[in-house]
Amino acid sequence: MILAAMICFAALVALWPLLRPKPRRREPSDAAFFRTQPSEIERDVERGQLPATEAGAARAEVARRLMALGGRDEPRRVDPRLRRGAAIAIAVLIPVVVVAAYAVLGRPDLPDAPLATRQIDEAAPDAVEVAVTRVEAEITASPDNAKAWSALAPVYLRLGRYDDAVNAYRQALRLRGEDGMMRADLGEAEMAAAGGIVTAEARADFDRALADSPGLPMARFYLALAAEQGGDTAKAIEAYQSLLGELGDHPQWLEVDKARLAALKGETPPSPTAAAAVAQATPVEDAPTAGGPDKGQQDMIRAMVARLADRLADKGGDADEWMRLIRSYVVLQEPEKAVAALASARKALMADASAAAKLDDLARELGLPQQ
Repeated sequence: MILAAMICFAALVALWPLLRPKPRRREPSDAAFFRTQPSEIERDVERGQLPATEAGAARAEVARRLMALGGRDEPRRVDPRLRRGAAIAIAVLIPVVVVAAYAVLGRPDLPDAPLATRQIDEAAPDAVEVAVTRVEAEITASPDNAKAWSALAPVYLRLGRYDDAVNAYRQALRLRGEDGMMRADLGEAEMAAAGGIVTAEARADFDRALADSPGLPMARFYLALAAEQGGDTAKAIEAYQSLLGELGDHPQWLEVDKARLAALKGETPPSPTAAAAVAQATPVEDAPTAGGPDKGQQDMIRAMVARLADRLADKGGDADEWMRLIRSYVVLQEPEKAVAALASARKALMADASAAAKLDDLARELGLPQQ
């Protein structure tokens, strides 16, 4: 309706000069006055009021004035048929052009609400992104919204936006105060941002999480993983072993704990999918995983493997990091990438005899080509 009103208004503006009433007949103009002057000059000469010597100059002046005025006293006449034709063309042409342009350039299918305020269709493929956009808009308007930061942090982690997840968890802790579980989640996000490495910063957060919530499975498991990554196998086995009897209510952690313990002892992992998650220090959702990780978890695992591979290719790493990458490819059933990673590791660590020996032992264990 608004568009139709705008079209009508535009057409009316264009038609108005053609539709307005004709101007009334004009009164005698200056040109008509000067046309009467030659006869007046002659009468003045006959009456002796104007010398004959000046009459010529007066006639010349009148002629000059008439030439200057031209025919401007007469209004220009327009053929009525031409006027009607122009009006019809304008009345038809403007709506046709406007409607045709809108059909090509307009987007009547777009919702009338901005992205942040749309109703979320949970079945839509971009439902998560829409929800994130909405919460981010809330945070922009209210930076101290603890609830919004708490909601965003785990979503960032699942989407692979690890640095954003770290920042979100820190903001939530700042606003809500210390919370053991959230502190452990922060440590997990810091690990993810580091490509699966339990950094000193993440280890400190896991220690703080245990101080607030003693016995927290996530924190204890990742501290055991930190010992394993640091090369202290005995300490790691002891830590994993101590968790076995305390994870009855957390089957997902029990599964991955058994997988890591079996790997350190040289035994067959009870669950390849769990081993894949742990091999990458993958954030494990607090949900049963007996049927294997869902697509979101698989994507997260592969994303972290890719981050670790990129970091090693760009900056290099020690033997343990290369071995973790090779194991990950084997568990993910990507033997070609495992062989390529083994070759890259041997090339990067060729000057380190002990590292080369570790790689050879790993190749024999996993059935990969020997040098």
